[in-house]
Amino acid sequence: VLEDISEKAMLEQQVVDAEKQAAMGQLAAGILHEVANPLAGIGSNLSLVRSALSDGAPADVTRALDASLDQLDQMRQLLGTLSGFPGRTAPRFEVADLHELVRRSIAFVENDAERRRIRIAVSFAMPSIACEMDVRLIRQVLLNLLKNAMEAMPAGGRLDIRTSYRAGRSREPANVGIEITDSGAGI
Repeated sequence: VLEDISEKAMLEQQVVDAEKQAAMGQLAAGILHEVANPLAGIGSNLSLVRSALSDGAPADVTRALDASLDQLDQMRQLLGTLSGFPGRTAPRFEVADLHELVRRSIAFVENDAERRRIRIAVSFAMPSIACEMDVRLIRQVLLNLLKNAMEAMPAGGRLDIRTSYRAGRSREPANVGIEITDSGAGI
């Protein structure tokens, strides 16, 4: 007697996959609940400190607070993404200044780089480059690359960030590049 159980096996696999997704959804919801409230408190305190600073406050303190508030906002957005798990959020394209995004990303890692004796050098192709991008995703990529580069230089070194712009040609659109290099050992 032969019995075709391929359909039954496929259905069982779908049930297992659905259970895995449900478990991941529950984990994401737990993380969201446990992390959202402390983030709100931290954000409130940082905003209070930022508004209490006088105009004569040191620029590095103001930059550090602004970078922290930006990162806090990014964490809130990430938590929002987790709340929609398992679906991926679609990119949200907007026109933004690429150089300002690079500056803010550098500001976030600047103190860590200084502590690690890493010199950061920046070279922008032009004063500003406005382009359409998902700011949150590009910021996340930049921060990951910057942190990885710094981890590759435990004894200090140099981290270079350079942008490039190439005007569009007859059949090719204009494009922008961000190049990050370090003096670390490499992968």
